[in-house]
Amino acid sequence: MVRLKREDRERHILDGAVKFFSERGFSGQTRELAKSLGITQPLLYRYFPSKKELIDRVYKELFLNRWNPAWDVLITNRQIPLRDRIRQFYLEFSETIFSEEWVRMFIYSGLNQVEYNRQTLENLQNGILRRICVELRLHCGYDEVRADRITAVELEYAWELHGVAFYYHVRKYVYRVPVGQPIDDLVSNMADAFLAGAPNVLQRSIGPVLSTKNGARASSKQ
Repeated sequence: MVRLKREDRERHILDGAVKFFSERGFSGQTRELAKSLGITQPLLYRYFPSKKELIDRVYKELFLNRWNPAWDVLITNRQIPLRDRIRQFYLEFSETIFSEEWVRMFIYSGLNQVEYNRQTLENLQNGILRRICVELRLHCGYDEVRADRITAVELEYAWELHGVAFYYHVRKYVYRVPVGQPIDDLVSNMADAFLAGAPNVLQRSIGPVLSTKNGARASSKQ
């Protein structure tokens, strides 16, 4: 067994656990993990006293540490066309978050450790998707509203956008089905379809855009 500094050994175990659980799910045994890492199970527990503590660290590594706070700012940067903001966000999100380990772990987590997924989805919804909905209203000529005033229909429409990117990576990393186009083309098509369908979705959800006497545009009252 190679002797490593404590922080290096801990990183070695954590990186191995990410790969191990993404391949076998959370039912994988720590004994098997230790063997795959070339260490003893007692040594593993010296760094992570319980399997739950190890899984919590894996979750933090994959689901929390990879989040980029700059994404929140990107979505609301009105100096950039909304299409380009959506496209840039999903390109960066796919590269940073939608790794093979993340996607497979997210699926396993949804079946075994639901609280991890719930927190992740809540963060995504409140940090990104609600902001996209606010920007979409402005893009379509409606008045700006607070993110917490977005309707359920609008929010579901944003989830449909996100679902396209997620399922692309599920097919690639979970089902092992060849994807038919590069991610750059996918996110461009996603953004175009999302914006093209938005006027009808918003009209059904909050009513038509009304024109004021001076020619400015304003949304109908909810």
